[in-house]
Amino acid sequence: MKLFVPALLLSLSLLFTTQANAQKDKPTAQEVSKAKTLKEKYKDEDVVISDKKTEITFTRNNKTNKVEVREEIITTFFAIASRADIGYNTGYDNESSIETLSLTDKRNKRIAWNINDEAYSTESVFHNDYRVKYAKLTFPLQGYLRTVKEVKEYKDVKYFTTDYFVEPYRVMKGTMTITIPDWLEMDIKEYHFGSNDIKKVIKKVGADTQITFKINNLSPMKREYRMPGNSYIYPHVLYLTKSFKDNKGTEVTLFKETQDLYNWYSSLVNDVDIQTTDIAVKVKELTDGLTTDDEKVKAIYYWVQDNIKYIAFEDGIAGFKPDSPQNVFNKKYGDCKGMAILLKTMLVEAGYDARLVWIGTDHISYDYSTPSLSVDNHMITAIMVDGNPIFIDGTEKFNSYGTFATRIQGKQALIENGETFLLKKVPQATPEFNKEVYQGTFKIDGNDLVGTINKELTGEQASSFLYGFTGMEQDKRQEVMLKVLTDGNNNATVQNVSDFDPTDRDAILKLNYNLKVSNAVSSFDDNLYLELDPVRYLADWTMEEDRENSYKMSNTRVEQKNISLELPVGYQIETLPDAISIDNQFLQVEARYTLNGNSIDYNSQIKIKNRLIKKTEFKTWNAAIQQIKNFYDEQIVLKKV
Repeated sequence: MKLFVPALLLSLSLLFTTQANAQKDKPTAQEVSKAKTLKEKYKDEDVVISDKKTEITFTRNNKTNKVEVREEIITTFFAIASRADIGYNTGYDNESSIETLSLTDKRNKRIAWNINDEAYSTESVFHNDYRVKYAKLTFPLQGYLRTVKEVKEYKDVKYFTTDYFVEPYRVMKGTMTITIPDWLEMDIKEYHFGSNDIKKVIKKVGADTQITFKINNLSPMKREYRMPGNSYIYPHVLYLTKSFKDNKGTEVTLFKETQDLYNWYSSLVNDVDIQTTDIAVKVKELTDGLTTDDEKVKAIYYWVQDNIKYIAFEDGIAGFKPDSPQNVFNKKYGDCKGMAILLKTMLVEAGYDARLVWIGTDHISYDYSTPSLSVDNHMITAIMVDGNPIFIDGTEKFNSYGTFATRIQGKQALIENGETFLLKKVPQATPEFNKEVYQGTFKIDGNDLVGTINKELTGEQASSFLYGFTGMEQDKRQEVMLKVLTDGNNNATVQNVSDFDPTDRDAILKLNYNLKVSNAVSSFDDNLYLELDPVRYLADWTMEEDRENSYKMSNTRVEQKNISLELPVGYQIETLPDAISIDNQFLQVEARYTLNGNSIDYNSQIKIKNRLIKKTEFKTWNAAIQQIKNFYDEQIVLKKV
């Protein structure tokens, strides 16, 4: 009993202390009132960031002769809904580390936090040295405050490239302060500040320069289907670290000019150990008996596409340094850099002038006038013909030689050229390159339309179909293909699809099949009513009014239909839909019905001329889509004779 009484008192004391602490952590009446006011104003939001402070400093590491970066971020979250749960995540790789990740309440008391730490990967991208720390934040009551402190350190300033001001949650206010030492030469480029409330203050702190960005009420970033990349949209800064002076006062050049960026890239490539013994045997095997250069290049290029699996390594040094070509060759997989250097090695072995090419996809808004590691995210190969590059990308499994994926078309490419470099743009394909053509004949069978379709696909219309087809398990391919060929028409069924060779990149992809559209014909008072277009392309592509970001099509393209309907015996045409013609900055549309002997011919062509539909242009786009939809909804009327 003498031992029990103190233990009981201790338990009661801890209980009362815990309850007292919980009471102190509860929102005040003022905090609840503020939360309610904000919730009324931002009805679709549950949590806001009431304050965010970022402090960025730089130090020299005399052992590595590199500039290190320390970024401290203190983010206070404020629950404006009655209850909310959100996630917090941050990433690091072998060139960075998360030194601190902690959670505190409004009294700055530390809260136990279950933080997960695991390798990051997606379905198509394996980040071999990138990890993510993530945890859950729970707000049990309206007005709750939680503060996350994160300290991230970079071993080398060249990897510290961008900072975005926006977050997944509204930022009510915040500051970002960058203190640049007098020994560090750095420019900070500002993007998309626009109407956002971001103000810059510059002052001297001793010999250092301190730049502070003050932000106020920034709307949350919103991920939307087919939106442009973040660098096209959101306010952010790009850090251009040009040089620094070491502790002896000697200047060390980083990325002052594009040549410096190229020099660093080249140094990584030059460090790659290249052994060609096995590769040379394969090149000879592939090219023996071939007589033309095109035949030989295609044989090598298509072999890489068919036999090397693409697995992306996107972060840290693995994001920039290629694996050795012999490793990629023997393992039969690699990232874009590994596939590019393998292609180059094989083509050089065959006697061609092949070069490595650095390039940013259309997800990135910058070009090489800005020397930064943020400028590019991809590597391909070029073969020089009469002094001009023909670009080839081993990661694009179904591209034919001389064609290029939309994601790199029109983009500036940095091409190897010994100690210097070449800058060239990848050619831009016309909409006609990506074509989908339907030739069909139909007849009426009761309430159904039955007939045959001959479908031809070229460019990215073909490659997109083939990616989907070959990406399925073998036993599911036929089932999935039959659904795809209905083009989203739930009343349509497909049978008897002709065989095709998915590896024949140089041929037009041809798909011949039988199509039945159930309940496509209705009758009333001896008249038949029907629509003849089984696809209704673009009919449902209206841009929603509440969409916040512009819409970027996967590619420009042409969709063409030439369909003939056999008039049933004993019927004649009562009415045909009026022709439609549209020509604006996005679309060119021509479609009409005509009587041709004993049949009705339906001819239409829709050309998407411009991939990007800006939010300010949604009204124009939607008006055109409504015209197209109205045309589809107009029915053919056949009258019984």
